[in-house]
Amino acid sequence: MTFDIAAFDTRTKSEVGTDMTILRPGSPFAPFLDAEGKPLTITLKGRNSVAFKAAQREIQQRNADREARGIPRTDDDEKTDRFNLLCAVTVGWSFDTLDGQPFPFSPDNVKKLWADERWAWLQVQAINFHSSEGNFLAA
Repeated sequence: MTFDIAAFDTRTKSEVGTDMTILRPGSPFAPFLDAEGKPLTITLKGRNSVAFKAAQREIQQRNADREARGIPRTDDDEKTDRFNLLCAVTVGWSFDTLDGQPFPFSPDNVKKLWADERWAWLQVQAINFHSSEGNFLAA
């Protein structure tokens, strides 16, 4: 048997994105299901994607600028960073309704989703999923 390092390529799936199953809060192994019984998902690019790296650079530059001016980081800064990263890496989802209204995937709706404090639990899931390189390995 030979070892092929290509089996551990996280770049390819990081660029395309992979589906994160949305798990019910308080029940970590119970997914939300659609009418056909399929798990509801959000598609996220990985940490090895160009989009993530660009967002990360912007955050680092902003933080360095603030630090150089003696402006301390706040909890709001952390929330803004998380929001910007999630917006940068979210490339799709399998649900279509929010508050009883159509909610198709779009850049504006991505911002609405991640800005809404009702989904703090979903932000945690997305950050944890996104942080695990194993989620972006080839099948």
